This record gives sequence, C-alpha cells and structure tokens, in this order.
Amino acid sequence: MGHYSQKDNNISATQISGWYVHKSYEALKKVSHIVKTSEMTFACPYCPNKKRKRDYVYREILEHASGVGQSSSQKRSATEKANHLALMKYLQKDLMNVDGPPITVNEGNAEEQFVWPWAGILVNIPTRQTEDGRVGGSGSKLRDEHRSRGFNPCRVRTLSDVCGHSGTAVMEFNKDWTGLDNALAFERAYELDHHGKKDWFSNTEQKSGIYAWIARADDYKMNNIIGEQLQKMGDIQTISELMKEEARIHGKLVSCLNNTIQVKKKRLMEMEEKYNETSRHMEIVMGEIDKLTQDHNQGIYYY
Repeated sequence: MGHYSQKDNNISATQISGWYVHKSYEALKKVSHIVKTSEMTFACPYCPNKKRKRDYVYREILEHASGVGQSSSQKRSATEKANHLALMKYLQKDLMNVDGPPITVNEGNAEEQFVWPWAGILVNIPTRQTEDGRVGGSGSKLRDEHRSRGFNPCRVRTLSDVCGHSGTAVMEFNKDWTGLDNALAFERAYELDHHGKKDWFSNTEQKSGIYAWIARADDYKMNNIIGEQLQKMGDIQTISELMKEEARIHGKLVSCLNNTIQVKKKRLMEMEEKYNETSRHMEIVMGEIDKLTQDHNQGIYYY
C-alpha cells in the first residue's frame, strides 16, 4: 500500500475535494482491514511510519482524519489532506454504527440539550455592502461546500436582518443518528481549526473567517435571529431523551406488529378450520356419489 504515503504537492484544492478524495475512498473500501484492526480499534493507513498513536477508538480516528483533512496548515501536503478526507468519508459512510447513537456521543453530552432536528450555526460569514444592502454567500453554496468536506448537511438557511445578509446561517442535518454524527464532526472540525464556539466568544483575538458549532439549548434561547430561526425549526432534546423516545416508538411498532401477526394467525386458523370442514363435506358427498353410481351400475347389470 505504498501509494498511501506518497506526496504530491501539485494537487489543486479542487482536486482535493473531487477526484483524488474519491480515488482514495474507493481504495479504502477494497482493503478495509488496514483501517479497522479489531472490533474496537482502528489505524490510520496514511500515517504508518509516524510516531503517533497506532490504535484509535472510533471517535479518535474520526477526529484525526477530520483534523488532518480539513487542516489549514501549509505543512500538510494536498495529497495528505485528500487522503485523510477520504478516510473521514470512509469512516462515516462504511464503518459507522448506523443502528444506534454515534460512537462520538459520550456520557458527558448524553444529557446535554441539543436543538432537534440537529442543526449547526455558522457566524462571521463574509459579506459585502451593495446599494441594495449587504450580500453574502448563498445557503446552497455553503451547503455544497460542507458536503464536499463530508458533513452531509441537507440544507443551509442564511439569515437576513434589516440590512440584508446578517453573516449568519443555520445548517440542517438529517433527523437520525447519522445526522448527529455529521453535526458533531462538523463542530469538531471547526474546533480543531480554532474556529469553534469558544473561539468566537473569546476576546483574545481578532476574528476572521467562518466560525461554527452544533446548536444547543443556549443558542436556541438566544433573543436574536439565530434563536428565532432555531425555535421555528424544532425544539431542544437530550440524546438520552431521544433514545428513550426511539425505544418507545420501536416498542410500540413491535407491539403493533405482534398484534397484527396474532390477528393473521387467528384468521389463518379460521380459514384452515373452514377448509377442513369443507373437505369433510366433500368427502361425504363424493362417497354418496360413488355409492349412487355403484348402485346404478349394479342395477343396469342385473337388468
């Protein structure tokens, strides 16, 4: 697998988010054993000779792939970033536990209140002033940019105020555990780039570029256009509450299914009884017909 560590600084940014990521992703799917080393551990195939932790748990390998792939550091080659973006895509699409809450969810945030359906917040989006007001990047453009980074948002709503584009937006994710995993990876990527929520609200440096995070209860309750939009979209829930509700719905569906099965079994037994009764009547009738036929034939013979 020597091509995994090959460097090619001539690859453009467009190629990173396009064919090269796809090429590396397809290669990973063919040799999955180089990533998943056991039921619980994973390894990075692109950092085999580096003095870094070899055996990751899922959360760690996903953070590693996201951090390198989305790094703004010039020390990372284009190939290295593309390979790690492919690894992040492979982890999320092919190795993630899709039957339950993401492995990235831990005890610390299981009781934390998130906006439901899952949502992300983007602030400090570049805008410019025009005669008609302030304008900036569209929601569809922001959505596509973040899809290319592997976060898979289903929609981005840019928010406007009296002056036009406010420089803020709300990102919507799928209403399932995969959507939450994407939202957490989205937040983690901005945190690793020092453009997360804490960085935005800190007073230690001048702000430049987009800052982003996953929407929580405090964001939902804000008295501004972001809070208003989040309140229109949904409510706030803890992950444990959603898991209980999912279990309740699942239990209800199972109960309904069992009831349906019992009704069908009862109906089938009734049909079998009717069939057996009809068969018995048919046997009696056929016996009588055979006897009449036999008596008739004997009468003709004696005649």
